[in-house]
Amino acid sequence: MIQKLLNNIKVILLNMKKYIKLSIEKGAIHILVGNFSTKFVTFFGSVFLSRLLSKPDLGNLTYMENIYGYAYIFAGLGMSNALLRYSVLSENIERKYGYYKYSILKSTFFNFLLVVFVIIANVFYKHPDEFWISKSLLPIFIISLPFQDLIYQVQINERAMQNNKRFALNSVTTAIFIVLARTFSARLGNLTAVVFSIVFISIVISMALVISTQKRYFHNVTPDRLLSSEKKHASKYAFQYMITNGLWGVFMLTNIFLLSRITGDPIATADFKIAYAFPANLSIVSTSLGIFITPFFVKNEKNAHWVRTNYKKNLFFNVLIMGLVSLAMFILSKPLIWLFGEHYLNTVPLMKLLILGNFVDTAFRYPTANILASIGKIKYNMVVSALGFLIQIILNLHTIPLYGAYGVAYTMIIVQSLMAITLFVLFNKEYKLFVKQK
Repeated sequence: MIQKLLNNIKVILLNMKKYIKLSIEKGAIHILVGNFSTKFVTFFGSVFLSRLLSKPDLGNLTYMENIYGYAYIFAGLGMSNALLRYSVLSENIERKYGYYKYSILKSTFFNFLLVVFVIIANVFYKHPDEFWISKSLLPIFIISLPFQDLIYQVQINERAMQNNKRFALNSVTTAIFIVLARTFSARLGNLTAVVFSIVFISIVISMALVISTQKRYFHNVTPDRLLSSEKKHASKYAFQYMITNGLWGVFMLTNIFLLSRITGDPIATADFKIAYAFPANLSIVSTSLGIFITPFFVKNEKNAHWVRTNYKKNLFFNVLIMGLVSLAMFILSKPLIWLFGEHYLNTVPLMKLLILGNFVDTAFRYPTANILASIGKIKYNMVVSALGFLIQIILNLHTIPLYGAYGVAYTMIIVQSLMAITLFVLFNKEYKLFVKQK
């Protein structure tokens, strides 16, 4: 028995070594490093901001970023997803340029319409009294949206061109400049200076990346003219992808929006943002594990026995790894919160609850949802996430008035648990995990 276990471990390690080597050769490791480095830089940028801005100012910035987040879900109508798919499928540089140009022009045009819509809506929308400054700053802040999406489009083009090293370098460089702009403006000015700096640096970086991309890939290249049917297919794919991603994106946005709206307290919003900073980053670990195993499940999606067996293994390792990471974060919660400043130490109990909620999400819900998507059963994720979102709103409307920011944490634990259980039941329905196979 022991020898068999050792042999299995040896096989797993050899397969992991082979896959990691292949990932490095194909440049996938650069994508992981780029994503992790970007989140790392952005995270420490939030640490600096928490020490330079007052709680009310940070709460107001979080409030505006949250509204911005809702708008950004629709940024470019999801055309970046179509750019990645159809540029990769294109056989020549002229056709790639055709899709790149179509994606950039359509998304930018729509984004400016979206900015106008948000500015008009802001005129009629009554913000809570404590967030009164958002009335004047949000119209300025939202101007950065088309340029932020332009940055993302150019980055996606790097992946479509399979230049993963350049993708990683541009991602990290962009994050550093944005964080530096926010930090210096907060140090030299106030919330207003931070908002203006975000808009300014977004414009500068987007223009620099567009010019660089044009020179790098499309100099003296004439783009192919896409057929109406090709534009229609690309737009339809982009829209569907946008809706799917948007369902997951609105979860945390709605938590912060309802907290801000119901309590009307910028300090409570700032406290929640800080308490959630570290727990939110648990997803970096689970997502990395998901990226690692996804190709194997895609390759073997027709082999029910293989899927069933390896799902159990994957779930076990996810629970083990995320459990250890969550436990370490739980134990170190006080010194981790101290990084943001002693005036946020009151959020330690809230952080511990959020760690529990995110452990349930990253250890149980995400692995099952990721594998279901990998094997082509994404409809389950869409239905469960839609129902989870509805339950989240109903619970938050009851828990936030009673418990404030803690109500959001209680809701998260309940909703993520229900979603994890539901996805597990659906997976078991498909693959009969507990039925002895002949």
